[in-house]
Amino acid sequence: MIEAAKEEGEVMIQPSPLIRQKLSVTSRMNKYLATVSFVAINRQAHHPNAARLFTDCLLGPEAQKIFGNLGEYVFQPVVDHKFKKDVKDDQIVFVKLPSAEDLESWNKKFQKMFR
Repeated sequence: MIEAAKEEGEVMIQPSPLIRQKLSVTSRMNKYLATVSFVAINRQAHHPNAARLFTDCLLGPEAQKIFGNLGEYVFQPVVDHKFKKDVKDDQIVFVKLPSAEDLESWNKKFQKMFR
């Protein structure tokens, strides 16, 4: 079980009530793994305008600031979040960049799904 630390930079690990070990985090990583999230609107959506408004809200600065403050790294340029000072864009490594073949394959799948 991990408990909240009393001081910033510390993590309290409690594997059992009888054993406690205090660890201090002293360094940051040079690279961070990231995945890309997508938002799409189904072509057959009953309320496409509402879906567009929701998408605009979700991708807008206010919502992205909430995600950033929850620990997500966001690329919204006007949003200040807790990692913006510490993590630069060139430190982000995407888990997998899709190949041209992957993109074509997914494009066909999405075409079928969202017709």
